[in-house]
Parts: sequence; structure tokens; C-alpha cells
Amino acid sequence: KFDLYDPQFVIRSRNPMEPPQYLGKDSSVKNSLVGGGAEIEGALINSVLSSGVKLGKNSKIIDSVVFSNVEIGDNCTIEYSIIDENVIIEDNCIIGEPKNTCDEIAVICRDCVIKSGTVIKGGSMIEKEVK
Repeated sequence: KFDLYDPQFVIRSRNPMEPPQYLGKDSSVKNSLVGGGAEIEGALINSVLSSGVKLGKNSKIIDSVVFSNVEIGDNCTIEYSIIDENVIIEDNCIIGEPKNTCDEIAVICRDCVIKSGTVIKGGSMIEKEVK
């Protein structure tokens, strides 16, 4: 019989040594999970941020998952998207579309650099630098 409270039942996970989350004075977090070491200066709604993510001023992440060590610049909007590890998204980018207008998720693959002012539509998969 499966017993979640059995002391012999061990759950292992990777927990990097990170400082606590930092929430800037103008930031907001609603219905979201935020990993250690994340720095949030913008808005986070219905999303998951892994450890070490930096979210710039006036930027917002909605209905999305962002993996570790991602840097998101100022004035960006990310909606209904998955952002893999070690991605850099420069200022003034728009990634994805609201899920009530597009039923496809935008995906940004590991180690990509998204240049300032780039617009990426819902359903796109980006696997390299976008200028």
C-alpha cells in the first residue's frame, strides 16, 4: 500500500543553493510559484518561475513556465509560453499570445538570445538567436 507519510518513502529533487526571492516595490505576483534567487520587478500571473530568473521593470509573465537562469528585460510581455534555461530576452519583446486568442504555446529553447523589440507569435518554436 502506498503511504505518502511513510518515513521510508523519500522524495529527491534538485534544490540549488540560492538566496530567497526578491520582489521589487512595483512588482506583483498572483497565483504563481517562484523559485529561489528569482528577482521580480514586474508582474507574474498564473505562472511558474524557476530559480535564478530575473524579470525586468514593467514586464509581465502570464500563463507561462520559465526555467532556470533566464533574464527578461524591461517592458516585455510573455503570455502562454515556455521559456527554457539560460535564455536572454532583451527589452521591449513580446512572446506568445493570450490563451483566449491563440491555442498554441510559444516555446523558446535553451540558450537562445531574443534581441530587443522582437515579437514572437503563439505556436512558434525558437531554437536559435533571434535578431
